[in-house]
Amino acid sequence: MTYEILENPNPIRDIFLKEHVNTESFNPQELMWQHLNKEIEEVSIDKAIRKLKKIKTPVYFISECEGNPTFNNCALEEYEEDKKGFACLADTEWLTEVLEYEWFNKGAVMFDGFNLGSDNTLPDDVYVFDNSASWFAVFTQEWDGEDLDSRLCYLYNL
Repeated sequence: MTYEILENPNPIRDIFLKEHVNTESFNPQELMWQHLNKEIEEVSIDKAIRKLKKIKTPVYFISECEGNPTFNNCALEEYEEDKKGFACLADTEWLTEVLEYEWFNKGAVMFDGFNLGSDNTLPDDVYVFDNSASWFAVFTQEWDGEDLDSRLCYLYNL
């Protein structure tokens, strides 16, 4: 298995939302990472990937919610175009390889005015956690200033 898109993403998404998102202030059209209710650590993409590589079991990853208009790029096989709010189960090794490739290359491509168009393109924002949801990593499409090496990434308990 590299990844499997879950037919019913709601139970996994609900676990993450209930545990980590301030649902009182959160509107599904907003970005989840702006409403996380934990003491998160803003980290470099390098650190986030290094920490995630230490996980040796499969992980879940989810996209933004269904109503979020910023979600515009996902080419995972079996992904239904314009369907937001999905969840996947993935091998951590596969996921970190794709994150490394896409997050390090997406910057140059975005600034050149076109998308990668890769067969493995992940959503713009990716939330990664295990079945306990006791930790998470967030990989966003946002830049911390103009430094291409400063993608906004967050960790909690990882």
